[in-house]
Amino acid sequence: MFFSDRFGAAVLALMRDPRVVADAVQADFQVRAALMARFASSRLTGKGEFPAAFVAMTGHGVTLTLAQRGEKFGLCAAKSPFYPVAVDTIVIKDLGVLCRIGVPDEERAKPQRLLITVEMGGDFSRAGASDDIQHTINYFDVSRRVIALCQEQPYRLLEKLAEDIARMVLNEYGAKTAGVEVKKFILSDARYVSVRINRPK
Repeated sequence: MFFSDRFGAAVLALMRDPRVVADAVQADFQVRAALMARFASSRLTGKGEFPAAFVAMTGHGVTLTLAQRGEKFGLCAAKSPFYPVAVDTIVIKDLGVLCRIGVPDEERAKPQRLLITVEMGGDFSRAGASDDIQHTINYFDVSRRVIALCQEQPYRLLEKLAEDIARMVLNEYGAKTAGVEVKKFILSDARYVSVRINRPK
């Protein structure tokens, strides 16, 4: 493992400092990339020696079959406390809304139809076990909230509308991540124009 259990508590404490996290993740990635390159460069077809870096990092034996090499290499990529847990996603795809949006005043004079996709990330495993809507994000409520938000005020830019939707999902519904795509049908020779953003909590 790249991080010993002996230092687990200290590592978790340091995670509160974004600079420490960023430096550690970068260093971890660089080590993994170098190790992968060394591992991939081995041209052995049967039994043979691992690249020295692989042996030093993992402590595995130096003579294994090609298949065993793959299995052992997987072991060296143990989970690090710096890597997030798997994220589940709830998706509302192409929700139709009406919104006064556009840079020219005349374009904002009347509502135009947009299609909005919202992706909400989080750990919804508890809902999967309980079958209780209280343990997840109610996508019907989110859809009604998005429709209402689009009608609250006029917008000049798709980017601003997408940002407001993402922040609303994160702040009001407890999503860990929010992805938003807004499609606008304004160019006669294109299917649509869209803006897509992704925001963390």
